[in-house]
Amino acid sequence: MTLIHIHNITFNFNEAEDRIVLRCTFADRAPAALLLTRRMAAPLLEKLVKLLMNTSEVAAALPARLREEVMLMEHAHALAKVAEQAAQPAAVPGVQGKAVRRLLTRIDFQRQPERCTLLFFCNGGDTAFAVITLNRVQLHWFVDTLDRFAQRFGWEIRPPQRDWLALRDEGAVASSGMAVLH
Repeated sequence: MTLIHIHNITFNFNEAEDRIVLRCTFADRAPAALLLTRRMAAPLLEKLVKLLMNTSEVAAALPARLREEVMLMEHAHALAKVAEQAAQPAAVPGVQGKAVRRLLTRIDFQRQPERCTLLFFCNGGDTAFAVITLNRVQLHWFVDTLDRFAQRFGWEIRPPQRDWLALRDEGAVASSGMAVLH
């Protein structure tokens, strides 16, 4: 199967299956619903939180006691930028239809300067099914949304160094239980 690039991603939750559902749309294919389990979410969230902490140039230059505050400000700024972008109409890929459901069995990431590429592996395969490249702002959104969904639906995921992630407006979780990144 050919690796496909994700155009946008929507988070939902399937209570019956106890899965976070990443509905991905692509430019030239039918959408896919990637099912994320608790077991997969915990280490992913931990790795991405550490990545954001360890790659913040501002936080790295400060004493440890100030890093959380700097990360909190960076995080709030990133979420505000994503919200601003989400308010503007975005081009929707031409192919729509029923999403193909796939169970995520591995998620790898590759770090580049100012970007992070997530590779999604499904159904135990050795070849990545889909890929999304996120800038630092989008990565903050992805981490925040994953954490919000995990907390909202009772998943006990507590990655280290997440105080800056936990200090936020709890009313900001959408009542529909959906979050979209274009």
